Amino acid sequence: MAIQTNYETHDMVYPDAYMVIRKITTGHADEDYFEFNEETGFENLKFKKVYESMMYVYIYSGKTARDNTVVPIDVINMPFEYDMASTKNIYEQAYDHLSKSPMLAELIHINV
Repeated sequence: MAIQTNYETHDMVYPDAYMVIRKITTGHADEDYFEFNEETGFENLKFKKVYESMMYVYIYSGKTARDNTVVPIDVINMPFEYDMASTKNIYEQAYDHLSKSPMLAELIHINV
């Protein structure tokens, strides 16, 4: 999978840039909160798992550069929410998030 888009960096415009997610890391942390207990009148400290995911996106100048693994013109790291209950795998969810990112304009999806 890849996303083809217009991409601008360092005063250069790449009208057919390819964005490819090369790596995803995910982990979890415990987030604490208080919940009021009506029976006792006290607040109980509770914990819930919060998942943290990060995608690493390589941006190539075009399809030829991407196919030949040329050094990318840019690399970005972007956090996203991984929904473990989703029927989509983690990469599909990451690409969905990336495609809705406000930094992208005139987005065209390409499955290659």
